[in-house]
Amino acid sequence: MHTPLHFLTIENEGEHLVLKSASTYIRSASDVMRHPALLFYGRRRASSVFSIGLALFFSPGYTECMCSRYTLGKQDTEVFDAGEAALFRARCARLGLTVALSGEVAPSCLAPVLAPSSLDRRPSLFPMQWGFAHPERKLTVINAKTETAQEKELFRESTYTRRCLIPAAGFFEWKKEPDGRKTKTLFTGEGTKLLLGGLYIRASRLPLPVFVILTQPASETVRPVHQRMPLLVAQTLADRFLDSAVPYETLLPLVMDTPVPLKVYG
Repeated sequence: MHTPLHFLTIENEGEHLVLKSASTYIRSASDVMRHPALLFYGRRRASSVFSIGLALFFSPGYTECMCSRYTLGKQDTEVFDAGEAALFRARCARLGLTVALSGEVAPSCLAPVLAPSSLDRRPSLFPMQWGFAHPERKLTVINAKTETAQEKELFRESTYTRRCLIPAAGFFEWKKEPDGRKTKTLFTGEGTKLLLGGLYIRASRLPLPVFVILTQPASETVRPVHQRMPLLVAQTLADRFLDSAVPYETLLPLVMDTPVPLKVYG
């Protein structure tokens, strides 16, 4: 018997990293591994925010992607303190959601994201889904180049009014070795959590906001592995990054000129 399989492939398209949806039928496990990246094995489509049992299968075709996976650490307390974790869980419970505060995060997953509250504009953790739906084509954009985001209609308004921060214990990049192998490297902060700069929108067809991670040219630490990396926002600039009163073009040089020290594993 053939089982229907709905999946997303991750591909480079112009300046952005995108997810493309497709469907096929499988007869055995070997059929699954022929695809560069597969998300959600089963009879429900992976694009659903409430899909259960999301699984991501990695193969060499996937690992050249930039800024396509990060980690919240092994413990809930590695990135979040007890108070903000409790508030976030209560917010998710009211929405009927369970969102992990530890482990790895991949495209289309739900994740805790810092954004200004609509009530008092104070930064708070909200559940969001990773990936913008492209308005004209059936694909999902997960990254945006920091240098050109304002030039793109998909991101322009968000650069001014809907900036967000994605807390992380670290992020992964992949390097292609001379023999063709792909090696994975983890980059973490030096004794502190990282804040990845991002943009978000509230899509009318979805019950939750969606976000992308901004990328910047790689620092000296990351450059031997990959030419790009997530935009890293120093803790001292977090409030200004989220403040829509601060113009993006004024904020960007300040953020990029304030380096965030990294440790390398891998």
